[in-house]
Amino acid sequence: MYFYSDTSVREHSGPIDVWRMNGTKQFLKHYENFLTLSFMAKETPDRLERHSLEKELEICRRKLSFWSKHPNYSVEAATLGVQRLKAAWSKSAIPAPRT
Repeated sequence: MYFYSDTSVREHSGPIDVWRMNGTKQFLKHYENFLTLSFMAKETPDRLERHSLEKELEICRRKLSFWSKHPNYSVEAATLGVQRLKAAWSKSAIPAPRT
């Protein structure tokens, strides 16, 4: 998972053709990040860290929205993937955040 920083310079390696990417796979990658960030934001006692995580969550929500509208996105596959991710969270010692 990559954490963005307000103070760091963003590096870009070159053009990426997002229209050739698998929208479902990218959606699930960001959904997994969403679950992780949600848990961290809920559990941290540090207000500054929570604030930073909330900003990350907003970025993550925008990415989820983008990928859910992608032409190579499958609602059925994404739903199955979300169920699997939630099941994995429920089997771990860490409870899944509510979404």
